[in-house]
Amino acid sequence: MAAASPLALAQASFSGENSTASQQADQVYLEADVVEQRNGEGVYIARGSVRMVSGERIIQADEIIYNTATGRVTARGDVRIYEGDQPAQFADEVLLDDAMSEGVAYGFATLLENNGRAAAASALRRPDGSVEMADAYYTACELCEDGGAPTWRLRADRVVRDLDGDMIYYRDVRLEVAGVPVIYSPVFAHADPSAERKSGFLLPRVDISNRLGLTYQQPYLFAISPSQDLVVAPR
Repeated sequence: MAAASPLALAQASFSGENSTASQQADQVYLEADVVEQRNGEGVYIARGSVRMVSGERIIQADEIIYNTATGRVTARGDVRIYEGDQPAQFADEVLLDDAMSEGVAYGFATLLENNGRAAAASALRRPDGSVEMADAYYTACELCEDGGAPTWRLRADRVVRDLDGDMIYYRDVRLEVAGVPVIYSPVFAHADPSAERKSGFLLPRVDISNRLGLTYQQPYLFAISPSQDLVVAPR
């Protein structure tokens, strides 16, 4: 059917069992230029300026296929996902459950707090909110308008963003400067950009002087309490 107005669709559980109470408590709101329904299959296909809402989560795409029998959502084309006040997430294609809390994305990119940016060939989102990315990178630099490599970035085969621990973990990571790898490590981790204060290494300082020659200073922050910290900076 062609839809010029939004549709309100009751969520289906993965087991296929529904109750009137659950339908009223959990709703999927879907609007688009055109919505088609496959009779007898419980499948809705929405195309053109598609917007799907479930609780605080909003997904926008060129096309969304919603299967009420399996509770699966497939979004394709300029996919954007918003959740509360968290930064937006982008992808070429996304497969989700109907609560939009678990799924996989291809051609994934996201903005992070404190000007952070991450992108990956694929990303797996778990129900606890953590995200595991493959062939991914992270940077806090502004991206070049011509699509070139940022000033620096951490590129890894596998990246896990742990929201509960406020940490980002890397496997087989390279530090790239202007697109050229300069340092490699099999494992690496740093605080999530959303963390307010967390113990860890700060940016190092490299200097050259006539008195000391070449020096390297590596500060480390100890977050002792919400009102106390200690910075140790051996050189």
